Amino acid sequence: MSTRVKVLPGATVKVYRNELVVAQGFTDANGRIEFYLEEDLYKVCAEKSGYLSDCITTYLGSDKNLLLLLRRIVEHRVTGTVEYGVSGSFTDEGSLCCIKFRYDPGDSRWYPENGYDEIDDFMDEEEFNNRWTTVYHTNVVPDVVDCLLRSRAVSQEKSYDYAMERTYDDAIKRIVISLGLTTSYDNRIDIILRESKDVQYPEEQFIIYWSKSSSKVCIHHRHFASDGSVFNRYECIGKDSSWHGESLLLIDIIDRKITLYHELDKYISCLFAGTEAVENGKYVMIKVYGMGMYEPMNVGDYYRPFIDFIGVKYGG
Repeated sequence: MSTRVKVLPGATVKVYRNELVVAQGFTDANGRIEFYLEEDLYKVCAEKSGYLSDCITTYLGSDKNLLLLLRRIVEHRVTGTVEYGVSGSFTDEGSLCCIKFRYDPGDSRWYPENGYDEIDDFMDEEEFNNRWTTVYHTNVVPDVVDCLLRSRAVSQEKSYDYAMERTYDDAIKRIVISLGLTTSYDNRIDIILRESKDVQYPEEQFIIYWSKSSSKVCIHHRHFASDGSVFNRYECIGKDSSWHGESLLLIDIIDRKITLYHELDKYISCLFAGTEAVENGKYVMIKVYGMGMYEPMNVGDYYRPFIDFIGVKYGG
């Protein structure tokens, strides 16, 4: 899989301020459109029939170029038998790749050698329910919409959380997650890795969060050792509201490193805490939180963070 970007003429582009459309138009033959707007916070969305829509929220204080990517759902069909390095073979009857946002899982910067062993792209509710189990949910329910795993409000509260779990077939050595944060309120995603559901320690916790009060985005690693001791390490970038939007998280168990990308040219990294890591981690729990909202949620609306895809590579 490779990253290929082409101009897209005839796409409908709408500019929102406070949820109201203040400007709209169509992209030209070069896939471009210009708007002249007052200084303020705007959401810019593009759509076209046959493509997945894309939106970016940005504060406009000077001239700014925005890149929106509209992706097709591409169907891959393979005939014949595909041989792998292990004994045995299988025939791929055809599969779908449903990735919405700008982080192509096949990009060479994070695409693991010989590909992913598992990738969840949240094609539909059935795929999600077949692979993941919802552990609990408070004020929202996890919902698959438009190729994203999102949080749908079921009560009018100012905070929410839910957790989901899955046991993989083999020990994980790399996890790649495309996700979307917001800078409008406190929000975070926790990824918990253990050897099994029933074995609590050792445990790895990988935490990504945005703090509204300090305007910081942080990555945090916690290692809970078998003897009960806890090791912590974290890195933050402060006073940077541009982290609203899509990010890509890389967790490398072998190299003991976490990296969070944003817009590809901006990232923060953190080495694992302690001197050990879970070597045979197959059980993964993911917790999603939204906290400290100024207004209660609207029932039926969706709130960040969201997850676009989760890819894992086994270590054997």
